[in-house]
Amino acid sequence: MVIYYHGFHKYFRYHLKMEKYPHLNEAVAKILRERRAQLGMSKRKLSEEAMIERAYILGLEQGKWNVSLNVLFFLCDALKIDAVDFMRQVKKELEKFGSG
Repeated sequence: MVIYYHGFHKYFRYHLKMEKYPHLNEAVAKILRERRAQLGMSKRKLSEEAMIERAYILGLEQGKWNVSLNVLFFLCDALKIDAVDFMRQVKKELEKFGSG
């Protein structure tokens, strides 16, 4: 029994859609850094609070890595910000790049 079938080649969606938000990682990184700074929280403390490796947080803050929803929610809990509010701020930042 097939629960989900996507008729297109598995890479099709990545080639056509992934560049729609080329500055997304940068926007997430900026908002993450700013929020952490507002709270006076070190990367180590954020790592402990969010239960995420410090190296991963460093990569996120440098815009090198994509953030998953699961990680985003852990980060938002640790940063004491609602995930929806966090994403609103990311969207505003994306608009500055002209890709929001």
